[in-house]
Amino acid sequence: MSVTFEDATFQAKVFLRQHQTRIKPDDWIRIAEQTRQHFNRDRAQELVADITGSGVSIYTLNGIVAGWVNKFSLIREVEFPAGEQSPIILPRDKYTLYRPDNTDEQLKFLFTSPSAAQTIRLNYTVPHDFSKTASTIEDNDKMLVSLLMAHYAALVAGADFLNVNRSNLANDSSNFSQKYTDITDLSDKLLAKYADMLAGGTEGQKTFASINKDYDMIASYGQEYLIHERDNR
Repeated sequence: MSVTFEDATFQAKVFLRQHQTRIKPDDWIRIAEQTRQHFNRDRAQELVADITGSGVSIYTLNGIVAGWVNKFSLIREVEFPAGEQSPIILPRDKYTLYRPDNTDEQLKFLFTSPSAAQTIRLNYTVPHDFSKTASTIEDNDKMLVSLLMAHYAALVAGADFLNVNRSNLANDSSNFSQKYTDITDLSDKLLAKYADMLAGGTEGQKTFASINKDYDMIASYGQEYLIHERDNR
């Protein structure tokens, strides 16, 4: 099961508390794309493909394995020949990934040429999908994705505070400089929490409730912690 855009956005809004009312619906689309690109760098999607040998030592990967993206995808593991009772994992000095000139990347065997009777099993990475219409990020990573979304959303909210037209707010008692400082601090803490969970630190074992409690200390000026849009309150 994959984490959905809606579930991750909802949890991100919980992390943002009252700040989430400053994020426009279209902003969440862009925030999701920033999150996808960031998460891809840290935990790309892993796929497995079987390639039938053809008596040559070089195999152009784009087109023969699903989703391969030049300059992004990496080979995690090569099993060859595949299908043995005890899997034979090739050491890295037996093959290489390279791209001659400006052509597509290729898997090159250095000391063998797989025959048509042999199968190459490739474990490799591709980018995740994460949008309103599709997601390949596992549900177990929902907390990580939600923290990243909240981090980027906090940056959007911070930019909004900086762009406020104070000339129209002469009678407004809000301290926008303090709000900007607080939301920036929140953004940093969200990213730090994400990094800790990604690394498997002890902080990564906290529950949703305990993490939310941590953020109660951040918005010192806050009075309302509502997750509904202001027009719907």
